[in-house]
Amino acid sequence: MLLNKYFLANRNINFIIMALLFSSSYISASSFISGPSAVYKYGLSFILLATIQIPTTLIAFIVVGERLNRESKKINAINIIDYIRYRYESDFLALISGFILIFFLMFLISAQLIGGAKLIEVFWGIDYVVGLLFFALLVFIYVFFGGFKAVAYTDLIQGFLMLVSSVILFSKMLDLGGGINNLFKMATSILDKNLLIPSNVDLKPQYIISFWILIGIGILGQPQIINNFIAFKDENTIKLSLPISTFIISFLIVLMHLIGFFAIILFPDLNPNDKVVLNVALKVLNPFSCFMFFMGLLSAIMSTVDSNFLLITSVLIKSIFIYKKDLKEEDVKVIRVIMISNIFFILIILVFSLFPPNFLFFINIFAFGALEVSFFPIIVFGLYLNFASKIAAFASMFLGLIFYLFILCFGLNIWFFHPVFPAFFVSIFTFLIVNFFCKKNSKVY
Repeated sequence: MLLNKYFLANRNINFIIMALLFSSSYISASSFISGPSAVYKYGLSFILLATIQIPTTLIAFIVVGERLNRESKKINAINIIDYIRYRYESDFLALISGFILIFFLMFLISAQLIGGAKLIEVFWGIDYVVGLLFFALLVFIYVFFGGFKAVAYTDLIQGFLMLVSSVILFSKMLDLGGGINNLFKMATSILDKNLLIPSNVDLKPQYIISFWILIGIGILGQPQIINNFIAFKDENTIKLSLPISTFIISFLIVLMHLIGFFAIILFPDLNPNDKVVLNVALKVLNPFSCFMFFMGLLSAIMSTVDSNFLLITSVLIKSIFIYKKDLKEEDVKVIRVIMISNIFFILIILVFSLFPPNFLFFINIFAFGALEVSFFPIIVFGLYLNFASKIAAFASMFLGLIFYLFILCFGLNIWFFHPVFPAFFVSIFTFLIVNFFCKKNSKVY
């Protein structure tokens, strides 16, 4: 079928490419640019915060991967919203879920486009808006004309470039600092104590714990990440991909965040914003190495943008199919709808991206929190509970998201925890409590 071919490449991609696709789509501008730059501002406490991402791939593959792949193939699902529609037998819940997913994913895509435009601005000296338009056009062209297959094979190349570029910059930083042991000795003698302790005034233990939920166990509620498992050929492919993805993600996160820490020691006078890592690369790398690093950063950004962009398009297309029963997947009109959807989304995202913040990290965290308080119970409990009520699913999504946005909007400080921490548990407990009283209305597996 046309949609299966365009959005999943008929599930015929081998395990190595799928592993790199998963890794590339997970590692974003936040991990490659904003995270290391935040280390420059907050010190070792931010590395402690970020390292929780190391086991997240393992958690996702084991807890969700095989089950979601198996269930999605039963109904020939194109995306995670198709699974939600099937599991809870509700078009309404699927439409609401699709709207929430699209809305907050546009923030994530916007953050990546901003990162790409800043990258072009720093390395090539091109105006930010011009760079933004160029980057958006590039992504649009190969996603629209190539679909999932183009995304998968470009992510293979991009994953390789990310690994090479991170090693190049890390090695150069070690050379400049006289080795890793000497760099840490210098850190203990010249840096402020707040930059060397596990938590400090800016990043309290409660805040770090919140982020361990947000980017740790909370990954199971990130539909844009979990959705990748639907495209795997089978459960064996998932098992073979697990060690590859886990290694790549862990390796890149550790190296890039250490680069941010070494930058505090070697270049203490930089402005603490998203351009820290970019400026460090310009200072220490020769033209060829700098170009390689630029390509690696660009790859980290593009690989996240393309997979997320493809997802929101697939969600919109399948939502249209709910109401347009006469629209056939092989119809030429579908291609037209895909093109119009892509143009519509890229224009909205460009508007979002015109006024960038200092740290992309916080845009990502906002959208991550909203998505996981909305989807974590629906996805995880839907896969594991024999009964899963659509009323419980809707209630948990609604209350969790409203509670999260309420705390953010009014700036409430709940014992220094990030808003995602209380909202996450509100969402989970709402699902379990409502589901307990709705067993008679549940679908039983």
